[in-house]
Amino acid sequence: SDRTDSDERWTRSIRDDIEHATVEVHATLIETQLSLGRLLTLKPGDVVPIELPETVELCAENIPLFQGVVGVSNGCNAVQVVGAAQRLSRR
Repeated sequence: SDRTDSDERWTRSIRDDIEHATVEVHATLIETQLSLGRLLTLKPGDVVPIELPETVELCAENIPLFQGVVGVSNGCNAVQVVGAAQRLSRR
């Protein structure tokens, strides 16, 4: 019927729009703590020691989606997805 054809076209259109929507993704490489006194005295050339994690979380809208490892691909910094993010269980 015409209604069924219209519903299917609408569904395909929505699906296509969703698949092409842009989503901002981020991965936090490091977080560290400094005393407020140390933070206030930082100047160009100072070094803040850090440790890189073995894996990072790839998130969209602050929702963890994937675990990845940081590296280089085709000359660009990159994150290789190695699995799904570990999510907190909801009770």
